[in-house]
Amino acid sequence: MKESATFLDALGFQGMTDQVAIVTKAKENVIFAMAQESDDVRAMLSIRKHELIQKCSFNGQACDIEK
Repeated sequence: MKESATFLDALGFQGMTDQVAIVTKAKENVIFAMAQESDDVRAMLSIRKHELIQKCSFNGQACDIEK
C-alpha cells in the first residue's frame, strides 16, 4: 500500500531513506502518541513486568520482580 505524501509529512517520514532514522522517527511518534493518552489507556496498552522480565538477580540474590 502506498501512503499519501500528506500522511508521511504529518508523521515526519517524507523524504527519509535511512532505515535507522525511519525507525527512530517511528519510535518518537509512538512516544508522542502515548503521551496524549490517559494513564488508564497507557496502562492497558503496556506490557506487564512479568511479561518483560523473566528472571533477575542483584548481587547474587534473586529479585522479586513485583517489587
